[in-house]
Amino acid sequence: EGEWNVGNFFSSYGYRDIGYNDDYKWDLCITNPSNNKVSYFEVKTDVYERDTGNMAIEIRYRGKPSGISHTEAEFFVYYYKNSGEMYMIKCDELRELIKQNIKKLKVVMGGDYNQSELVLLNREEYGNHFTMFYHTYEQKGKECDSIEERQEDISF
Repeated sequence: EGEWNVGNFFSSYGYRDIGYNDDYKWDLCITNPSNNKVSYFEVKTDVYERDTGNMAIEIRYRGKPSGISHTEAEFFVYYYKNSGEMYMIKCDELRELIKQNIKKLKVVMGGDYNQSELVLLNREEYGNHFTMFYHTYEQKGKECDSIEERQEDISF
């Protein structure tokens, strides 16, 4: 449902032809109506019980590159379902941020059966590298309250 909510966010700004994908290449694609540019997104949805202040970025699964290390998407969106906060960054910029800071970042195992290697990015320390948006979570299948023309420009 995270990808669907991020898609609704972009739809509310007039983006169109929103598509979803289930393989490693990308999660969401959208078309900018002003220039017909198609952009691809990797979306991570965080459904925390307790906010740790970190973004958990997957870099490997069972020892093989995955997540941000493997995606073909242009943009990465980290969506916090409970707060509605969305952090967006170009995938290349996120890879470089991790690479430049890997020695001081915490790396943990997590995900299903602790098979994923995750880099923890503290939002307070690294959040300024991301563009932040807000979208109230909506349950998939219900009418979207967010689908109304918005005035702000979120071109990329």
